[in-house]
Amino acid sequence: MRIGSWNLNHRVGMTRFHPEVVEAAIALDVDAIFFNEYFPKEHGPDLIRRLADAGWRHQLITPEPPARANRTFLAARVPVELDSLALPTFDHQLLANLLVVRFPQTGLRVVALRVPAYEAHQKDLILKSWDWLEVAAAEIVGDVAVIIGDLNVSSSSSRAAGGGHFRRIKGAGWVLATPETEPSFFSAKGYTSTLDHLLHTKAVRVANASFVTKIGNRILAGSSDALSDHAAIVADLQA
Repeated sequence: MRIGSWNLNHRVGMTRFHPEVVEAAIALDVDAIFFNEYFPKEHGPDLIRRLADAGWRHQLITPEPPARANRTFLAARVPVELDSLALPTFDHQLLANLLVVRFPQTGLRVVALRVPAYEAHQKDLILKSWDWLEVAAAEIVGDVAVIIGDLNVSSSSSRAAGGGHFRRIKGAGWVLATPETEPSFFSAKGYTSTLDHLLHTKAVRVANASFVTKIGNRILAGSSDALSDHAAIVADLQA
């Protein structure tokens, strides 16, 4: 099974929507793609329809939150269902950015998310988000499972909130498949970092895990005319 994850940089609707993301996503040729930092606005129905028409007709989106928040949206070629993993309840932002699913044909469980970029005075919410993720990772570490998305922390982060959690998850049976030194995030000011990751349990074999910044004539990330400020993650999985 080939999966992908891509942060669309919608910033709760504050950036311009690029309809070309549909063609770019289709060109990635994955069986399932998780879009995070997704804010549908009026463009949502068209994006859903175009992906379905192209074969990605199995779709799920996080529940609409009570306040403005980015969301996570899944489009898949294969059947998918919501997972039974208990979801966090302390904050609607994380819940809107978190999609936990299971693919019945393979038994693969996926925790797809973007850890919200909370305000500086909300560090406690970042830590609570990582507390939940660390507990969830421990619960499913013995299963066929992956964690994928924009975790808003790099492997080299020593002081960033969540950095310690990330290292503990990697040290507790999870394997990081995506590059640790290759950037996945490209800021408008020229700063780059590796914020997007794919972790998998030992029951999953991962091949060709990579960051994609360009596909065909579509630039996903890395230049001023890119569709996003994040590269897509693409990987081949086998249980």
